[in-house]
Parts: sequence; C-alpha cells; structure tokens
Amino acid sequence: MNGTRTAEVGAIETERDVSRDACLRKTLAETADDKDKAARRLGISRATLYRELRRAPALS
Repeated sequence: MNGTRTAEVGAIETERDVSRDACLRKTLAETADDKDKAARRLGISRATLYRELRRAPALS
C-alpha cells in the first residue's frame, strides 16, 4: 500500500511542477521575458522567480 501512496504523491508533484512551469512560461512570454515585471505579475519576489527558473532550466 505504501508504494501506491508514494506513486500518487509523485504524480501530484509532477502535475504541480508542469502547471507551475506553464504559468511561468506564459507570464514570461506576456512580459517579453521581463523578469521583474513577471515576478510582480505573479505576486512573487524576483529571487523566488529566479529560484523557480533554476529549478526548471528549460524556462530560463
């Protein structure tokens, strides 16, 4: 049973990562890659935006 639970959690985390990456990608496109403007629009700090971009190198 524990293995099933672990697989479910992994699937949820992957889905969350995909959604977050899509949101970041869309916002960066809408702001012409202006990271300061994108961070403000997302309601996060620039440091958090850069941390997220490092986590998902395909976005930077």
